[in-house]
Amino acid sequence: MSVLFLVPFIFPYLPSPTEARLEVRNVQASYLGCTGPERAALDYYPPYDGIAFRYVVGGAKTVDGSIDVNTAIQLTDARGETLLRNADSLKYTPTLRGTAFLASSALLLNTSLPPGDYTAKVTVKDNRSLGTATFERKVRIKAVELAINGLVLAYDAEAKLPAPTTFVVGQTLYWRSQVVGLGLGEFTEKVELLDGRTRETLCGTAGITGRNAGSTPQVCGGAFLNLNRPGQFFLRLTVTDKQANKATKLETPVSVIAP
Repeated sequence: MSVLFLVPFIFPYLPSPTEARLEVRNVQASYLGCTGPERAALDYYPPYDGIAFRYVVGGAKTVDGSIDVNTAIQLTDARGETLLRNADSLKYTPTLRGTAFLASSALLLNTSLPPGDYTAKVTVKDNRSLGTATFERKVRIKAVELAINGLVLAYDAEAKLPAPTTFVVGQTLYWRSQVVGLGLGEFTEKVELLDGRTRETLCGTAGITGRNAGSTPQVCGGAFLNLNRPGQFFLRLTVTDKQANKATKLETPVSVIAP
């Protein structure tokens, strides 16, 4: 069974005219790079998970219009010992000019870690000005339990084209979720689209039925056709382990705007 991997992305971002020194702002935990839903709870389930943050970097020094920065993300335990680290080099010329851009850093948790509280730290270094900017977040490593620990919104059924949480009237919303902690046997995933104000269920699936035959995570997916009007909505996923009689839910806001 495939696993939803996290990878770094970089996209241009509208710069602020007052930016001067390197800074990091608008930090969000995410499931997949720069796009898709924000990850609200910083609970992680190795070895089938990954820590990812997206953020805006401002004030990078440009030479001939190009930017050259390094990013690194590391996970440390309560004693301050670094357990995992991943680094990336970002060199590009912003299409819309400016010195700010949206970036992401990701760390695969593909090894066993004792449950407990840890610290994730991201460092950005400007290779031109030699300036640095950092941020830290407390994260919790948990023993594997029934949870939806991966969610990708997409423009296509195979989720090869990840989408943000904002769609345009007439588009199709595809999703792909990753579920861990299922016992052997049958499970269902119910997916609903709720009104953002009243929480009324507007449409949904009767329940996608599957059968878990091993300990690897299960990946489910589907689509809501014809997003026919603008508005604020919630996408709700409910997974039920029928044999264990347990269920878990995940919600994320979705916006639909006029073309």
